[in-house]
Formats: sequence, structure tokens, C-alpha cells
Amino acid sequence: MTKSVCLTTPVVAPNDATVLTPTAEWMHLAGTHKDLLYGFHGSTSSKQPFLSAAYDAADKKGKLTKRELTFYLIDLTYRAPELAESQSLLYGQLAPQLLDKTPFIVSRRLSTETAYDLGLLWQEEARGLVGLRKLKAANVNWSQPSSYMLEFPEVAAQIFKRLPLLKCMLMPMRMTTMPTGSDVCLVGVAPKADAKGVAADVRYKPDVKVDLSFA
Repeated sequence: MTKSVCLTTPVVAPNDATVLTPTAEWMHLAGTHKDLLYGFHGSTSSKQPFLSAAYDAADKKGKLTKRELTFYLIDLTYRAPELAESQSLLYGQLAPQLLDKTPFIVSRRLSTETAYDLGLLWQEEARGLVGLRKLKAANVNWSQPSSYMLEFPEVAAQIFKRLPLLKCMLMPMRMTTMPTGSDVCLVGVAPKADAKGVAADVRYKPDVKVDLSFA
């Protein structure tokens, strides 16, 4: 049963930083949106190749190796509402009648019908975002989240507006610094506007605070 979603966002900042704000800049993801917060999701071993790639990309000038800057890891935890009803929404595959009620959408745990219904929303919003011509030219399977989420990841911002009870969505995205074939990572996506109540800390740096106001 999924009661919480944990994300990790890398940030490069001065060695003496006291406050950090999570930003997608160091994740090198294709199709990010300015209103959304991003973090790698999964086990330590599944996240490690992408965190290592983010470190290598940030250290091109050797500032991390020379310890002129520090590579911080911000851990974010999104928790389901403490309501009996919400718990039933987080078990097994998400049924289509619960799509507009769940706090979490996990791309790999949608029923066939729910994946299709979400695909209809995604297609509608993508049409308004990129235009009908580009939409028709894209090779997208609108019944497969792994297809439409990868092709139009920026649509996620509109999905949160269409599904106001949704707190966080786990979806595949491409990391531009990784080689083709190993560039798809599982990412947690959430609205910045709803981040103030999220549990956040800097790994191994308890004295460094996390600013989620995005002021």
C-alpha cells in the first residue's frame, strides 16, 4: 500500500549553504515545466545511475572534485491524506472511477481503463499545448502512459489542474545527459504551489534547511 512517495532532487550550491531550494536544473530532464517540482524516485540502486550522471554533468569544470562546490541531495516525502477513504485509493492498480480522487498517480500501477482515460486527458491538453499538426505527427500510443508521458512530459502541469486532488505523479522522463536506451528514469512530479507541507531535508546535512516557498 502506497502511503507516501519519496523523491530525491540533486542541487549544486556553495559548500557553506544554509538554505537550499530544490530545482530541476541539475537533473537534466527533457520537458520540465516551471510550475512543477521534480525528484528522482525508486530504490537507491535504481536512482544511483541518474544521480551519478547528474554529478558528472555538474562537475565538468571540476568544481565538485576540487570541493569548490557541493553536490547536495534533497529528499522530499509526499504523504497521503490521513483519511480512511484515501487508503483504498492507493492499493493495487488504480481504477478509472478513482482517477479524480487519488492523491498519487503511479504510471506503472494504472489499470488498462485508467491508463486510457488519463491518455485522453493528456491528448486533449497536448493538443492545446503543441497544436494539432505536431500532435498528429507524434508517434504516441495514447493508451500507454510510458508513451504519452515521455512524448509530452510538460503536459503534467495541466493534469494537476484537471485533477485538483492529485498531489504527486510518478512518471517516466528522459535524462538528456544519459545515452539513448538508458536515459529513461522514474521521476516524481508535483506542483510547486502545493509543496509547503511536504517533508524535506538535506541528506547528511541536518543543519541545511530546505526552502519550499519558491518565492
